[in-house]
Amino acid sequence: MNVEDVGSTNGIYIGKRRLERGVSTPINAGACLQLGPYTAMLVGGATETVSIDGAFAAAISVRDPTLAGASELVARIAASGVSVLILSETGTGKEILTRTLHDLSGRSGPLVAINCASLGESLLESELFGHERGAFSGAVSAKPGLLEVSHGGTVLLDEIGDLSPDLQAKLLRALETRSVQRVGGVRPIELDLRVVAATHRNLVADVAAGRFRQDLYFRLNGITLTIPPLRERRDAIPGLVTSFVAGAAQAQRLAVPPAVTLAALARLVQHDWPGNVRELRQVIERALLLSGGHEIRSKHLVLDALPSPRPAAVTDAVQTPGRRLAGPRAAGTVDRDRLEALLRLHRGNVSKVSSELGTSRSHVRRLAQRFGLAPDDFRGE
Repeated sequence: MNVEDVGSTNGIYIGKRRLERGVSTPINAGACLQLGPYTAMLVGGATETVSIDGAFAAAISVRDPTLAGASELVARIAASGVSVLILSETGTGKEILTRTLHDLSGRSGPLVAINCASLGESLLESELFGHERGAFSGAVSAKPGLLEVSHGGTVLLDEIGDLSPDLQAKLLRALETRSVQRVGGVRPIELDLRVVAATHRNLVADVAAGRFRQDLYFRLNGITLTIPPLRERRDAIPGLVTSFVAGAAQAQRLAVPPAVTLAALARLVQHDWPGNVRELRQVIERALLLSGGHEIRSKHLVLDALPSPRPAAVTDAVQTPGRRLAGPRAAGTVDRDRLEALLRLHRGNVSKVSSELGTSRSHVRRLAQRFGLAPDDFRGE
C-alpha cells in the first residue's frame, strides 16, 4: 500500500521521518503513522483483511491520544466533582481513566494515587493522614498525608476494598468533614479534593457480609464506572498495540517504530489477556526486545499461560511430574500457546525450549505431539 501527503498542515510521519508532499511512499502492513495528534497502524491493505472469530478487522485502526476522544459521559462526570467508584479487574487501565477524569475536571491541584492493599495498617494510616513529629518511633519530622497533599486535586484510592475497618471509619470521617487530622496532631486540616476509589472486589457483597462499611460505600459511590476486561473489548487491542509499540520504540531510542505483522496482530487479538492492558504492554515491550528492534512477528510474542478470570472452555494444561517450570508461570504446567511461543522464539530448538521450561527434551517432544506441534516446522521462521 502507498501513502501520499497531499498537503496536510502537520505532515505525515513514519517514526521521525516526515513524508515528502506529493510523493507516493510504499508502506507495509503493521507500519505506524503519525497523523498530527493521531497515531495510526495499517493492519491490512485494500485487498487483504484479517478474519478474527468470523469478523473482519477494519483496514485502519486509529487511537486518539487526546482528551477530545473521551466520551461525553466521562466529561460530564469529571466536571461534576462527584465521587467515582471504579470497578475493574487488575490491569484494565483505571489509572488512565482517573487521569482523564482529573485532567477534564479543571482542578488545579495534583493527582495523587495510593494502593490501599500494598501497605500495612499503621503505615497506610500515616501515608493517608500524615503525622506530626514525635507521633511514633521514627517520626523525626512532620509529614503531610496523601489526602492533604491532594488538596485542590484528585486522590485515587486503589483497592479500597482492602482497607481495614478502623481505617474505613477514619476515612469516612475525613470525607464527611472535608478535613483531616494528622496522626499525633490536634488540629483539623481542611480538604478540597475529588475522590476516586477503585477495587476489583464486589463491595456490595462485602457490605452485606459486614466486611465493608455501608456508609463509606455510599459516600464513595457517587457514580460507578465499570471498565470491561480487555478480552471483552478486543477491538481496542490494535490501537493499544500501536501506542505501546511507539512508546517502547521511543524508550529504546529507535528512530522508527517497527511494524507488526498481521499474524502477530491476529494472535494478540485472540488472546484472553488475564492481565489486561498491563499484560499487553509487557508483551509488546518484550516482543520489541526479542525482535531486536525489527518487525514484530508472531514468534516474538511470549504469551503467559495464566488462567483467565473466567472459566476456560478448554484446558490443555499438562502436569509435569516432579518438575517445576521456570519463570513466573504456574508451577508444573505448560499449555499449547506457551509451548508454541517458545518453539517460535527458539526456532524449533528443542534443547533451548526444554532448558527454559526446566524439563527434558523428550518431554517437550511428547507435549508437542500432544498439541499437534512439530518443532521442525518452526526452524525456517
